[in-house]
Amino acid sequence: MFRSCMAGLLLCSVIVGCGPVGGMPSPGDNYPPVEEADLIGKKCTNRTGQDDGAFKWSFEKDRFVLEGTDIPPDLLLVLLGEDATAEKIEGTWEIDDSENIHFFVETDQPKDQPRESKLHIFFTGVIRIQTDDAQYVF
Repeated sequence: MFRSCMAGLLLCSVIVGCGPVGGMPSPGDNYPPVEEADLIGKKCTNRTGQDDGAFKWSFEKDRFVLEGTDIPPDLLLVLLGEDATAEKIEGTWEIDDSENIHFFVETDQPKDQPRESKLHIFFTGVIRIQTDDAQYVF
């Protein structure tokens, strides 16, 4: 009888011990969508799968700033267009209901017509913004 009780106790402790901790989703689970408040005050200085580059990307309530001597070319392409170069990009941003982040960058166009672009934004325990070439982790 003692042996069957110990086996039951061991099985119970294994089942209890293997569940997710603190109610966090398991890898691959559906995470909540990213809200604008989640990104305010965040900074990014690297990207996945690539050389880090020399840049800093930060978000405030109404503005974003991307600056550095080596802003990644995929971000330059999305935010400014073909063959663009810059050491500082500023603009406004918003997140829509489709898990996209929209950027509005003031360029040489009239102020009432900023350049608009969008990228996919999602949460995997950290906030990620994805281009065709890399993910930027906040």
